[in-house]
Amino acid sequence: MTDQPRFVARTMGYTSWAGHAVDPLEAVDAATQAGQTREAHTRWAKEQARRWGQAARTINGAIAHFTSGGVIDRRVLSDLRAISRAAAKVSRRLDA
Repeated sequence: MTDQPRFVARTMGYTSWAGHAVDPLEAVDAATQAGQTREAHTRWAKEQARRWGQAARTINGAIAHFTSGGVIDRRVLSDLRAISRAAAKVSRRLDA
């Protein structure tokens, strides 16, 4: 079985139909497409981790600022700890 052609599509991604292609001469094989997809996913994951790192610092900074301001109701403090745990869980998941 031969590899089906993968043309760069006019809209997004690849197509096997030359009529939807930007230029039929820009076909790529399956290995090239898989490599490009892996690279795109890696870039996306790094960007997501970077953005979450910034957000987590903001969240944790806001919690620290709020809790340093005096006495806090224990229910609110419990909620803030839950937020901190959730933020830490997202950080671990994204490896940020």
